[in-house]
Amino acid sequence: MPLDLMSQGSNPNFFNTEHTLAQRIRWVHDLIKQKIPKVNRIAVAVYDEKTDVLKTFVHSTDIENPLPLYECKLSDAPALLAISQSGKPRVINQMSDLPLDKQHTQRVRSAGFQSSFTQAIYHNERFSGFIFFNSLHPGAFTEEYQQDLSIMAYLVNLLINNEFNVLTTLNGVVHSLEDVAQFRDEETGYHLERMSRYSRVIARYIAQQTGLLSDEHVEYIFLYSTLHDIGKIAIPDNILLKPGKLTEGEMTLMKSHPSKGHEIIKRILDNLSMKTVPFADALLNIILCHHERWDGMGYPAGLSGDAIPIEARVVAVADVFDALTSARSYKEAWSIERAFEFIEEKSGSFFDPNCVQALLACEDDIRLIKDQFAETGSG
Repeated sequence: MPLDLMSQGSNPNFFNTEHTLAQRIRWVHDLIKQKIPKVNRIAVAVYDEKTDVLKTFVHSTDIENPLPLYECKLSDAPALLAISQSGKPRVINQMSDLPLDKQHTQRVRSAGFQSSFTQAIYHNERFSGFIFFNSLHPGAFTEEYQQDLSIMAYLVNLLINNEFNVLTTLNGVVHSLEDVAQFRDEETGYHLERMSRYSRVIARYIAQQTGLLSDEHVEYIFLYSTLHDIGKIAIPDNILLKPGKLTEGEMTLMKSHPSKGHEIIKRILDNLSMKTVPFADALLNIILCHHERWDGMGYPAGLSGDAIPIEARVVAVADVFDALTSARSYKEAWSIERAFEFIEEKSGSFFDPNCVQALLACEDDIRLIKDQFAETGSG
């Protein structure tokens, strides 16, 4: 007997956007276990096409999660690459038959999982990741259950697409505002590509060290960090683009951009009834607090230490590091080594020491990002 999705879909937990996506995935897991009790794990990984990186995102697991904060190159996983290209699901009913040449395979098998069902997912007709169903039992995903699993994979795909469609709309509105305001800051699209990925590297390291951030939270820090300076559209060009030192009055106006950005985003969310934006607090925290300082000497509120939201502390380090290592009309780009020295020197005053440590510990990842998203014509 197939799953009764019509009656189950009326459950408020299913589409209740006050819950996180991870919470709704757990509800889906409970639903499918009514029909297939041997499904012990549902996990979603999302794909970054620009870097070819597949990243763990949300999951529901009966035992300890075997792949927290994991990522790999899709091109380094031929079996998954083949699924992404064919669009057809893959069923493995005896995972012990798989070679242990990939870390994700090793971890999943070591956790005791014996069977898997993998389905590619898509957003706007483009490959965007995978849904994995795993069982602690061999032979769990027989033909009898595969149709139900495909239906549930489609349903999870819809949930994820609904989530990302909200973000697409929000980004579209923000970029339209920038166009209308003729926003001409020297910070290029490459700056946003780099600093958002630096933010993710820092957040991921902190999550691994402390367990305080989930995969989902880390991903939204990455996605929202690009909007940190949206308030600059309200700053006049003669101040924003001034090559020389700002006057005291001009600096006061420049320092208003976090508050203005916070107000702009809140109005967008209210006016468009976008109450379904996931991790909206993280978005607002990044915009409002990314110029606060660990020692309380930042702005706009003079917050200090842990009173500064973790998302803003992460983005502050990523943003300053990219600003230092990027050329501007008024300055040459600093070397990575010089920027590291400066940021380490300001640890505990300007910056959260944990975020500084994360940046320094992930030098290889930082260099890779900087090289991959280098400005055109840069050395």
